[in-house]
Amino acid sequence: MIRAVLLTHGMLGTELVRAAGKIYGTPDGVSALTNEGMSIESLVAKLREELGVGAEPDSDEGRRSGAEPGVAGEPVFLFVDLIGGSCCHAGLALREFDPRIRIVGGVNLPMLLEFLHHRDRVGPEELLERVVSRGRDGVRVP
Repeated sequence: MIRAVLLTHGMLGTELVRAAGKIYGTPDGVSALTNEGMSIESLVAKLREELGVGAEPDSDEGRRSGAEPGVAGEPVFLFVDLIGGSCCHAGLALREFDPRIRIVGGVNLPMLLEFLHHRDRVGPEELLERVVSRGRDGVRVP
């Protein structure tokens, strides 16, 4: 199963997961983290812990542990609220060491529901296209 982490300013991610749960049922493999009161370094550490990513290979800790770039396994979708914000920068920093991470900016409820509906039905690249398209379609003037 493809996992999702919503890393957002304030409680936006938590509330989106809660709303999706009311529509789609309690989503497995989906978590929300906030950047509230955290530096980018702290966010990277929090994400690393959430995703189970080891130490950076070029760090002292990584050299001691023999860490290798990348992690095997399913892709992880990292939904952030703002491209260019601290949440996005933390994701970009971690993605250098874990190519599984797909960062999607501008998270909204339609894209999260699309993710939940299709994550077990299509491959990660098609899922990424569907999620972004649905997110864009969810923003319009009726």
